Amino acid sequence: MLSTYTMNSAFKIPHKPKPHFFVDVDRVLIDFPKMRDGWNERFTKRLGAETLERFKEFYDAHKASWQGTYESLVDQFFIEHADPADVQHVRSIFFDIDYRQFYLPRVIETLKMLHKIGGITIFTQGFTDLQGAKVQPLIDDGVVGAAAICIAKQKTDVIGACLADTGTHQPVVPVVIDDYVEVLEAFRHYAPSAIGVLVYGNHPEQQALIGNAEFPQIVIEQLQDIGRFV
Repeated sequence: MLSTYTMNSAFKIPHKPKPHFFVDVDRVLIDFPKMRDGWNERFTKRLGAETLERFKEFYDAHKASWQGTYESLVDQFFIEHADPADVQHVRSIFFDIDYRQFYLPRVIETLKMLHKIGGITIFTQGFTDLQGAKVQPLIDDGVVGAAAICIAKQKTDVIGACLADTGTHQPVVPVVIDDYVEVLEAFRHYAPSAIGVLVYGNHPEQQALIGNAEFPQIVIEQLQDIGRFV
């Protein structure tokens, strides 16, 4: 069993060259199960459990191939399978909501601490409008600027572009903070010097997928625990 905090308790993230932190959203910044349960509860309260199950089935069938926004996917579901008059209610479930309520403990404080020693890119995948709503509080609170948000349909496809767009021409050490081992490994393919940080709190089974005793260098339960290594 891996240590709760790291595979190398003496490891420290270097400050020179300057680190640049690539931080995931779901299960790293956001308590995903809590958010999902909140969505489901609001949906069921407004439209019933049966409509929720039909929407889940529609979403699962279309999410990989859908080329539009999350909002347009919601619209299409109601055009095809439910009362279009209800679509605005469902939009509000996902978009008229303050996502701060789903942030994990000390997320804002931790990001501000990391920003003092390096750059930050919020690096996430999914629908641009939905992921953008989740991180809007970070922009509103001045934690990061809009230019520091990188959202892709499949983020492993744009790692090279995000590495090239760190906002500095100086050498940086990429520090990748994610809840998926495969994303950390993909980053290391592009940047062998990358430091991997696995956050497993919402994804405990990911620990069993680590195949290298030296990577990721840091394994933590929640983002706030990274303070031990800076």
